[in-house]
Amino acid sequence: MAKYFELVFDKKFKEADEVRLKELPNTLYKYVPLEGKHDADTFNALQNDSLWLSKAFLENDPYEFKGLCMDREKLELTGISKEVLDFLEKNFSLSEKLVIGCLSKNDYQNAAMWGHYTNNWKGFCIEYTVENPNGLHEVIYNQKIISNAALYLNTLEALKMHDENEIELCARIFKENACIKSSDWSWENEYRILYPYCGSEKVIYVNHKKLGLKVSKIISGYRCSEYHRKKLQNICEKIKSEYGHANIRKYEFGIDVI
Repeated sequence: MAKYFELVFDKKFKEADEVRLKELPNTLYKYVPLEGKHDADTFNALQNDSLWLSKAFLENDPYEFKGLCMDREKLELTGISKEVLDFLEKNFSLSEKLVIGCLSKNDYQNAAMWGHYTNNWKGFCIEYTVENPNGLHEVIYNQKIISNAALYLNTLEALKMHDENEIELCARIFKENACIKSSDWSWENEYRILYPYCGSEKVIYVNHKKLGLKVSKIISGYRCSEYHRKKLQNICEKIKSEYGHANIRKYEFGIDVI
């Protein structure tokens, strides 16, 4: 990502996009729980070849969209009123303008992902082939929240002067706030779909093709029930993807898919 940001700050946006897209993986994974109250919605989404995207506040990290924050104290020293600061904080936040889908580079050999995200291996893993990476963004892991005043001042000035290049620069940085997480989460190797949505629904369902994804395989967890395994097999037949079942090895750490 370092080269991408270097090009963005140089306002070489086309070259920056080329670098970002080139660095994205061709295969990503989503780990999904079962035996809960959302099972029907989960299966309906799969049957319709769709992915569920949600508002940030539904995710399991309370710091979603808070990795970059406004340094109000510094901005107040410039003479900007509280009303203007409130306006900036509200309108430059993307938490109500985007829904997100969380995927991982960690494949089905990753026992921690199974343990954390599939209800103790009772759920399943979706393997995606990335056909169009434009909507995907790599998550950035930081030790600290980035407190910033200059970005907001620069954005105000760019808007006032109708400086399109500077506006584009600031907009890209604000968008990255949707992908900044604490380094505590770095083991997840997360990639995100950022999808524009300003409606009131907390969760929406979007066709995989529209997101540039194709379900290549669905793998049930080794504790997945026979009933759910059969449902997943039927869905795979319908959407023309492969099916497998995860088995843990007896004499070594590892997972075989059968």
